Amino acid sequence: MHSFHFSYHVISATHDSPSNLRFIAELLKLKQQEMEKTLVFFNNIPTLVDAYTYVREAIGQSVGDPNPLISMYMSITSSERKAAVVEDLNNPIGSSRVVLC
Repeated sequence: MHSFHFSYHVISATHDSPSNLRFIAELLKLKQQEMEKTLVFFNNIPTLVDAYTYVREAIGQSVGDPNPLISMYMSITSSERKAAVVEDLNNPIGSSRVVLC
């Protein structure tokens, strides 16, 4: 069995404006799969959803994309989707580079 070590960038969102994540959208557009895996934590679900929509649209990712660069993980996410996000995040060749939590 292989053992992998991952390092993640962790960011705490301190503003309610989704455009404050413009730098993440720009990095995703520039680096794509080469971007470091990043977790961004929010204090509330509406702000998280607004930020996800903003970044997803800024990078041109469609809803339901099978290989998303950005994903959401929150209390109301289905357990199947949560498992898929965690699996993708822990996969060395997983597509998700940013997970909004």
